[in-house]
Amino acid sequence: MRITVKKEKIEQGVIDMFKVNMGIKSGEKLAVVTDIPTAEEWIKKESKEIYEMIERSLLAKMVSEISKESFLDCNVEFYPYPSVGRVGGGKVGDKFREMLTFEKNEEPYIFRRNCAELNIGTNPNARRPDNVLESEKIRGTVHIAIGDSSHMGGKVTSDLHQDFVVPKPTMKFDGEVVMKEGKFIA
Repeated sequence: MRITVKKEKIEQGVIDMFKVNMGIKSGEKLAVVTDIPTAEEWIKKESKEIYEMIERSLLAKMVSEISKESFLDCNVEFYPYPSVGRVGGGKVGDKFREMLTFEKNEEPYIFRRNCAELNIGTNPNARRPDNVLESEKIRGTVHIAIGDSSHMGGKVTSDLHQDFVVPKPTMKFDGEVVMKEGKFIA
């Protein structure tokens, strides 16, 4: 087995992704996040599965390197985290994996995988988890949306826009924990 991702082959696509799809601007911060195999996965998984995980991690590393080289006035951070080692979600998870099909780098799959929104809930008066427009604002949550961003001024049009609200998350920015289990760190 050999690593098949070549940096020079993806460079222009990475630059275009950030300039055109995401509209990156001078001075913005960019976080590239990837999962890496855990010690347990090295023992339990077949070499083919480990190889695929490493290849994805290397791709993310290359994306961060290309970003650092191409957007000199932006703060680019690379965050490798141990894999959670599980795939779940039942029938709903299966449907999302089918809709997003990570192995396909063609329409409509590419635009469905766009990170359309990332927000931190700060409203102390928001309480209703049954209403997405309110739940995404609840203090101590993080709201992530994938797919279409054109309806709010973004550059990506897709047949999918799906919101997710994560209760009590832990988040890092620039290597520092800013929120732990839904509480801001002072």
